[in-house]
Amino acid sequence: MAIAHAASADISGFRGSTDCCRILLEHRRDDDPPSLYCSTSEQVSAEAGHAFVEPAAINPAHTGRLLAEATTLLPPHRPRPHQRVPPRSALLHGVHLAHSHLLAHDPGATAATLLQLADRVPEVQCVRCRNLLRRIRRSAGTRMRASDGARALTAVDRALWAP
Repeated sequence: MAIAHAASADISGFRGSTDCCRILLEHRRDDDPPSLYCSTSEQVSAEAGHAFVEPAAINPAHTGRLLAEATTLLPPHRPRPHQRVPPRSALLHGVHLAHSHLLAHDPGATAATLLQLADRVPEVQCVRCRNLLRRIRRSAGTRMRASDGARALTAVDRALWAP
């Protein structure tokens, strides 16, 4: 429900559903579905952050508010000690963060995020992730003129087209 509320730009509904979700995650039971073993509060936040980015792109009247919410939910992906974040999850998270920075007209943060993503691309063969990154790269190419931006775009191009 939290992700659905985020995708529909309903921030108050999102917060209420997220609070309920976190309570359920904190009070796990033996009869929970086995698929919940990997669900964490951080994962809920990241997925909801992803969901806020798309309505921000198509809803100019609320772009600032939605991107502010997305960027608080999408901090740079830093795993806890001894925690291994699957490469696909880290790449997908970063793509949404880069998109959020791009929509917020923050070329410095966009470039920094794209540089980090370029290092992750070779580990991930997911067509969806690569296509999302290509879309962000195309959009960023028309907005990022500084040397950091050019360096980031070149790094992403190399990573996407490397054998």
